[in-house]
Amino acid sequence: MTNEESFKLFKKYGFDTVDIVTIGVYSDYDKLCDDLVGEYFGISSSTIASEEEGAVWYFIKRDKENPLKDEVVSLSKVKTLEYRIFRKLREKMRNFVTFKT
Repeated sequence: MTNEESFKLFKKYGFDTVDIVTIGVYSDYDKLCDDLVGEYFGISSSTIASEEEGAVWYFIKRDKENPLKDEVVSLSKVKTLEYRIFRKLREKMRNFVTFKT
């Protein structure tokens, strides 16, 4: 099933979806790293209001002849700095409340 078919199915049944952004297809490792660093800083410096928790990156091995044979080889979560701070505060507060009661 392609992304387009999946989105149509989700929309049909009223499911929420997220935006999918492709930053490129790479054969040059240094260019890939440069673009990933730029994306990382863009996401991590965003606010919760604009990026929510952050993003999930999927690294896909593309099949030149048949897109249905594309393969996810790895994924990575990138969180906004604001989200990471709030998460740490929540954990600290949870520990504080647990010890005080």
